Amino acid sequence: MPDQQQRFWELICMWAMVFAAHEEDIEWWSLLWEMLESGVIAESASPWAVPVVLMRKKDGAWHFCVDYLRLNAVTHQDAYPLSRIEESLTGLKLAEWYSTLDLASGYWQVEVDPADREKMAFATPMGIN
Repeated sequence: MPDQQQRFWELICMWAMVFAAHEEDIEWWSLLWEMLESGVIAESASPWAVPVVLMRKKDGAWHFCVDYLRLNAVTHQDAYPLSRIEESLTGLKLAEWYSTLDLASGYWQVEVDPADREKMAFATPMGIN
């Protein structure tokens, strides 16, 4: 019995942060781990790190929100306008086939140029990514 008590105490000490963590803290770890494992993010020491918060979606799931307002303020905008949706749709009216893509976590699908990755850094309670 003393061995079991000792082992139990060791496990509690090892996982104390989980037992004391709030639901949002556990979600932070879960989301960050998922993104690290899938190669979407990496640890960073970038001076560009911006704040990030977790927000609840309507379905109760958590949404990762990064505040890039300061980065957007110093980003050069394209000098040409995007095409109007009406023009794009008019160009499709004679098409025989249409396809659609529905990508989960859409922003995760766009690879950032290696030269710009440091600008995409964000700070979490667990460090900078």
